[in-house]
Amino acid sequence: MKRLLWIFFAVILLAACGGTYSVASGRDDAAQLSFASESSFDVKVDIDGTVYDMETVKQKAYRQRNMKATARNTINIATGQHKVVVTKDGKTIYDKQIFVSTGQHKVIEL
Repeated sequence: MKRLLWIFFAVILLAACGGTYSVASGRDDAAQLSFASESSFDVKVDIDGTVYDMETVKQKAYRQRNMKATARNTINIATGQHKVVVTKDGKTIYDKQIFVSTGQHKVIEL
């Protein structure tokens, strides 16, 4: 009888053990890049050889945290190190290597 009772408890314990479950969540592995200046003007942005036509955000809106990320003033890029060159009317006004991390919205002041 004791043996039957032990077998019963062993079956109950083994049945109570669940399988392994995994859940993945978090941020996308991407970052955003925007450009701010004293006034709003059009620029060409070259990121690792890919050229984008952008419009700068006024620094007043950026400093007051009133900046809206739109397709016209924000670039979605992969995380990591990038070579960024910004030109206005054919003249280079920004040329640097930058590093962006996951979920970061980096604003470069021109």
